[in-house]
Amino acid sequence: MTSSHNSTYSYLLKLLSESLYGNAKSTFSLGATLSEKEWQQVFAEAEKQTVTGVLFSAVSRLPEMEMPPVSLLATWLAMAHRDNRANASMSNILSATVGNLESLGLHPVLQKGHAAARFYPEPQLRACGDIDLWFPGGERAVADNLVRKSGINVVSTPDNGSCYVSDSTEVEHHSRLIEIHNPFHAGLLRELNETHPPVKVNLSATLTVSVPAPIVELIMINAHILKHCLGVGIGLRQFCDYAMAWRALTLPDPATGKAAVDPGEYFEICRRLGIISWTRVLHQFINRYIPAPDGGTAVDIVEWLEETDTVDKIFMLVAEGGNFGRYSQRRPQRAKQTQWQRKLSTMTAFFSNRSFVFRLAPCEAFWTFTRLLVGQIH
Repeated sequence: MTSSHNSTYSYLLKLLSESLYGNAKSTFSLGATLSEKEWQQVFAEAEKQTVTGVLFSAVSRLPEMEMPPVSLLATWLAMAHRDNRANASMSNILSATVGNLESLGLHPVLQKGHAAARFYPEPQLRACGDIDLWFPGGERAVADNLVRKSGINVVSTPDNGSCYVSDSTEVEHHSRLIEIHNPFHAGLLRELNETHPPVKVNLSATLTVSVPAPIVELIMINAHILKHCLGVGIGLRQFCDYAMAWRALTLPDPATGKAAVDPGEYFEICRRLGIISWTRVLHQFINRYIPAPDGGTAVDIVEWLEETDTVDKIFMLVAEGGNFGRYSQRRPQRAKQTQWQRKLSTMTAFFSNRSFVFRLAPCEAFWTFTRLLVGQIH
């Protein structure tokens, strides 16, 4: 990246940290007056990382002399409203989808995405993605068949899941709650799901859904980021999800004095799953690039060992590719590719990132690659 690009990202990251951890009722200073071109770059990168709405929280609290040009500020406000409306629409679609499945005796559990938004200071400003639902036992196949009978086309995905479009929203069904593919950890994952069953949460006044238990949800988000770092790429939004979930689930509840997740137990499970080295780098990435504004750590330090080079490589992956690697110059336009070219592109992306990720989670990287290979072939 050029020095100007690095400078732009330093402003973006400062705005992001303030939006995530700052006081929403107090004025915030960026400490600089950016040119119109610099503000356009910050906005463009925010869109690329799908954090435009989240950043608006900090942008709207800047002193007048530091604010973006009026025309850009109006566009930014419109984008924040867009995310707000999308979240309301997503809640309605999710309510109808989950309600219908539950009425048929199924037990869908919401993964990532819309569930992670509840950890943010302003949940309605987190950009929406698709809907990911996990089903216990053999319920996924039953759910797929029920959706097909309603006249909707359901297709298989390489990760042994299925997907379809409902009300212009992509819905994915999964048989795997946590994306850990090492078969030798299947027993531990099963034990984890049994000892920490899903819980009901209120995402809004009209939407109550099942989500993974707190410690399972944190591991799920962790493993999801690892999977995409191994594959086509990952954006800042997923790291924000983890940082917000960590703070919400590991800080003591003011009412009870207890936290939903004990960090020591969490790190021990990560160790048993073979992803403790990866988790250490994940935490170092967040503390370096999305730190708490007061200079404190955003997430706990894990077995401190400086991993500067690896953290920098992950940042380059994030900055270059944006949300799920969609802007990577090494990723051809998927719309122009045949099905087999898209599969080869996915495999190539995985293979190109193997050097530093394989070192952090070698067994998991091997089994993820193997599973992806089998899925792409079929």
